[in-house]
Amino acid sequence: MAQQPGRKVLVTGVASYVGIHVADQFLKAGYHVLGTVQTGERTDHIVQYFLKYGHGKFTVQEIGYPAEDNVYDFVVQGVDIIAHVPHVVYGGVPGNPMIHVIEPAVKSMLTLLNSAHQYGTRVKHIIITSNLASVLHLDTKPGYEYSEDDWNDWAMATVEKNLRIGNPNDPIIAYCASKYKAEQAVWEFRKQYSPRFAITTIIPSYVMGPVIPRPETTRDVEDVSSVRHFIRYFSGEAQDPRLNTFSGNYVSVVDVALAHVKAAQLGKAVDGERFIVAAGEFCFQQLADVLRETFPERSNIIAEGHPGRYTPPVQLINSTKAQKVLGIQYTPMRQVIVDTIESFKHLY
Repeated sequence: MAQQPGRKVLVTGVASYVGIHVADQFLKAGYHVLGTVQTGERTDHIVQYFLKYGHGKFTVQEIGYPAEDNVYDFVVQGVDIIAHVPHVVYGGVPGNPMIHVIEPAVKSMLTLLNSAHQYGTRVKHIIITSNLASVLHLDTKPGYEYSEDDWNDWAMATVEKNLRIGNPNDPIIAYCASKYKAEQAVWEFRKQYSPRFAITTIIPSYVMGPVIPRPETTRDVEDVSSVRHFIRYFSGEAQDPRLNTFSGNYVSVVDVALAHVKAAQLGKAVDGERFIVAAGEFCFQQLADVLRETFPERSNIIAEGHPGRYTPPVQLINSTKAQKVLGIQYTPMRQVIVDTIESFKHLY
């Protein structure tokens, strides 16, 4: 049964870049939202921002660290839908990546699922924000197209191999392995417990888009890892884009958030489904080109590089399932770039 607006949604990690957009799209669709933040995280600006939807439509609850036992027991009670935006555990943490990166990611995921299973008597659907790192291998064969059927077991195998032979931790591989293991834990939980609620995962590529609410200080923006490169190019700090060989796939943060809402509205029809949300190819030369064309008054400080020479991504991605099933219409790259800059250009 599809979930109807007016019901209550728990959005975990609501203070995060993606989390606040997820809450925004649910509120826009007519739902009530309870957001969770970790102890000490700022919430006043979020509460103020969401007053536009009416008093009482959005509330926030401070909880402990997501990997702590029973941290979600109280907040899952009385909600119909959960949009779980997991706390990011960065791969560069010193020490054994199994202990400090991968296990916390898995535990925080299972903590939420176990709480919902035991105490969330009204919960009908859990939509989880995963990551393309759970899908893509870094040793991709040329021409291979990834889909929801693929898993990044390579990352986990590489972490285990490095531990066996004493190689240092690679933070990127550790991060990828944590995303892979965390999502694997979701589906293993579903298989083992056959919960009464549906489970769906949303798997975004490189997320771009506006920062909300309107940032008041440069720190409000620079703390958002997804837009740091935008700041560096717009401010003139970035080096020549020819020296940055990153290429991949982008998606608007608004489209990612909307995918959570669409999945919730489809309910049991998307139980057990994974959805990759990726709009198209992206490299930093494209970013530089759009910025120089859109903001000509800053062309003297925005790096030029080689206009029009774009590095194709190594990994090919098929993201048509989200379009066909969820009805997602991906935002064009130029609009996403401009929307991102417009959200914070007053600070630079």
